[in-house]
Order: sequence, then C-alpha cells, then structure tokens
Amino acid sequence: IPSSWKRYGVDANQDGKKDPYNPVDAIFAAARYLKAAGGDKDLRKAIFSYNHADWYVNSVLHRARLLAALPSEFVSALSGLAQGRPPVIGRWRVARRGPGDSRRTRSIVTRPGAAVVAVTDGVVERIGHNRRLGRFVRLRDVYGNTYTYGELATVAGRYPVLKPAALHASRSVPATTDAAPHAPASAGTQRARARPPSRPPGASLGLLDRQAARWTATREAAKRRAARHARSSAPLTGYDRRLLGTGSQRKIRYHALREGSRVVAGTILARAAAPADHGDIRFEIRPTGRHAPRIDPQPILAGWKLLRAAGPSTRAPSIGQLLLLGKRALDRYVLDDRRVGIYGCGRDDIRAGRIDRRVLITLELLATSGLDPTVSALRCGHSRLTSSGNVSEHISGNAVDISAINGVPILGHQGAGSLTEAAIQRILGLQGPLAPHQIISLMTFAGADNTLALPDHDDHIHVGFAPDVTSNPLVARSFDGVLDRRQWLRLMKRLSAIENPDVSAIPSHYAVKARRPG
Repeated sequence: IPSSWKRYGVDANQDGKKDPYNPVDAIFAAARYLKAAGGDKDLRKAIFSYNHADWYVNSVLHRARLLAALPSEFVSALSGLAQGRPPVIGRWRVARRGPGDSRRTRSIVTRPGAAVVAVTDGVVERIGHNRRLGRFVRLRDVYGNTYTYGELATVAGRYPVLKPAALHASRSVPATTDAAPHAPASAGTQRARARPPSRPPGASLGLLDRQAARWTATREAAKRRAARHARSSAPLTGYDRRLLGTGSQRKIRYHALREGSRVVAGTILARAAAPADHGDIRFEIRPTGRHAPRIDPQPILAGWKLLRAAGPSTRAPSIGQLLLLGKRALDRYVLDDRRVGIYGCGRDDIRAGRIDRRVLITLELLATSGLDPTVSALRCGHSRLTSSGNVSEHISGNAVDISAINGVPILGHQGAGSLTEAAIQRILGLQGPLAPHQIISLMTFAGADNTLALPDHDDHIHVGFAPDVTSNPLVARSFDGVLDRRQWLRLMKRLSAIENPDVSAIPSHYAVKARRPG
C-alpha cells in the first residue's frame, strides 16, 4: 500500500524514482520491510506482519522449502544462466531460425562485422567448423553451462590479459536501520502507472602463363586471408582498456585464443559476417548435466538485456545490488574497497578477472557486516597442491584465505565469542549458488556440513567454492534427476511466456560501457 511503500520503498536501481512496479526496487523494498520487521530473528513473524494471514505465511514458507529442496549445484547452474551479458556489442535482435529448430537455437541479427563477445567468465571449450554450425566457438562457465556461437565470419586470434599492476582507492558504505512496521503492507493498492576477378581479355593462355596466373592468384588469396585474420586479431585498444579497467595499453598483453583459454565476460571471441553471407549469429545454450538438451535461449537473452537495464548505479551498493553488477564492475568495486585488505599480487588476480565472483561477494559480505577481512591467499602465491595432496581450489580462483578480521589475526583468536566465529557465522548465511562448499578453520558448527576443522588452519580461514560443479560425477548425475529433457523445454516455454517489465536506469558507475569497437 502507498503508506508502506512511502516508508520502506527504495530506489534500488538508482534511476531517480522509487517504483513499486520495478522488480529491482520492489525486491529490495520487500527485503527492507522484512528486515525492519525482525525477519533475521523470526521470519514467520516478519512475513505475518507483511500480511496478517496464516495461509499466506504458510504458502511463502512452503515455496521457500520447495526451492531449498533443489540441489544447490542445480540452483547454482540456473543462477549462472541468469547472470550473463548480451553476446553481441551494439544493436541486435533475436529471430527464429525455423519451425524445426525454433526451441533449441536462435539467430541473433546484428550489423556486419559486429563483435561477438563472451557472455560470462569461462573457458573456451571448443573452436571448430562443422556443417550444422559453420565456424563456431563454444564457451563453458564455472557451473558447466555451455554457450555456442555459430556461423561466425572469423574467430579472434588473440584476447587481452591484464599484466600485474597495483591499484589503490577507497570506498565507504553507510549502514541504515529502519523502524519496525506497525501495520501490514498487503492491504490496498498502488496507483497504476564478393565477386571473383574477371578473366583478362585476350587469347587463351599458354601452359606456363596459366601456371603463373594460378600461382599469382594463390598468393593474392593468401594475402587477403592474412589481411582478414589480422583485422580480426588486431587489438581494439580502447575497448580492451575499458574491459580490463585500465587506462594504459602497456598494462595489457595478448594471448592466443585457443581451446582451454580462460576469458572474462565481454572478451571479443569472434566477428559476425555480412547478412549476404548468411551472417546472422547462431546462438545456443545447453545447461549443465549429461542429458540436458539445448534449450531455447530467447528467455535467457531477454533476461540478460533486462539485467543490464536494471543494474544499480549507486556508488555504495548493498550486497544485493552487488549481485546485479557485472563481473568486471564487481572486480573494480572490491579493489576500490579499502575495508578489504588484499596483498599485491592478489590484487593483480582480481584485476585480471581470475577470481570467482562468489569469492568477491564473500569478502564484501564480511566488510559490510563490520568484519573487515585481510586476504592472505587468492590464486597468486598459493601452491598448486594442498597439504593433503589434492589440487588446491586457489589455482582456479575459487578460494580465499583470510588471515585477520578487523586487524585482529586469526592466529590465537579462534573459538567461542571470537571474531573468527563471527566471521564464519556470517559466511554460513550465504545460501544457494553463493554457499561455499568448504569453510576450514579450527572450528566446526552444528548443522553446517561444509565446515571443517584442520590443525594447519590455525592462522587463517579458508573459504572455497567448487571450481566446476560438473567435475564431480556424483554432482553431474544429480542434475539429470532434477529436470528431464521435456521439463527443460517446458521451463523455457513458460519463461518465454512471462512478460518482462520495462526497466530503465542510469548506466552504472562501475559498468563497462558497451561501445562499438573497430
């Protein structure tokens, strides 16, 4: 109702208006209301204060239990599908390819030569050519979802990587406390609102002349191919600097793009062909799981476009707002946050996009909770193997070691009532795709099977996330038991039927500007 919205409504996407019909504003306003109603202590009571009806409270909690019953890895994979960016720089639209394949692939219509980019951080799984896809690139994200770009004109020869460098800045996030609600918020309503070269004239050529002509034509064709490859592989310095968040081209180096290359979201992977050459990009998505089918990418693409439009623009976003930031924007925000202490080459890891966004969110969660973390190990400086002989999660950028909280070292400060306990309890609040699968210290916690006590962790807290949720065969099989092929297709059909709201927002202060390169 208007009175509740007036007190608890927020302009979460910073577009200058608190709009109850804007999904970003509404979600964070509901969270603000429940927090003020004591939802962190008694969720049932807080939901009841929102709507004085037991049936409503039971319905909300029942839906929450249904979602919680899904395997966390499956929820993570779905979240990974939702956290992407458009696959093309510049204007584009989606068109059906044909009635026989309309639910499994889409054609992205864009301008000739448009840059085709990575929709998320991931590994280039395959570069190739076949009859169905033409020239294609396949990208796999950390959750095991794969994204295939087909009918490409050229594949990029190189991609940018940030050289080690330092960055120093500061940022502060104010905390607010709301008064508890005195009336339900559920009553009342809101107000509506190329041709081949021609043969030269003359008599027929002799044998030697024909051979010389063939050699000349071969050399010229090779030169043209080399020129096209050079244009597609040439560094787009301005775009690359914005992508990697640096003002100096000397801080960027280029690696050959090949199978196994790790790229960050927004990295240029290929170029679209001209429409006369049937250059519409063929885009496909296959969710993680051994038997998952290719799914209709239309609702996923629409969600990515909506997410970019609704992204927050505030200079001091909350944890919820940080979840809406793109990966590169999140990297820069963590580097700017002076509350998070990070050693030199660890900062280089973040700037180069090597650290999982779940690790970064964990660090910001602690900082916004008044538990400023000091990072002692990310990817840089950590050994490949752990003391038990296993490959460390640090190597894939999916783990962090914290050596101090608020300047108090973990060494000698573990146990009941310690800052270490407070930090771990706060990390345990992470749920779903953000929940770590390992929290190692000298303590364990009842009901938390992801906490582990090891004697060599007396001086730090290790927080680790699964590098690839499909790397474990047991986990991979768990996906196949959640949704079968028909259910995946039904899910995409239902998502396609949902009308997306019109969300407009000021471009994010931290967002990489989508300018046309080349």
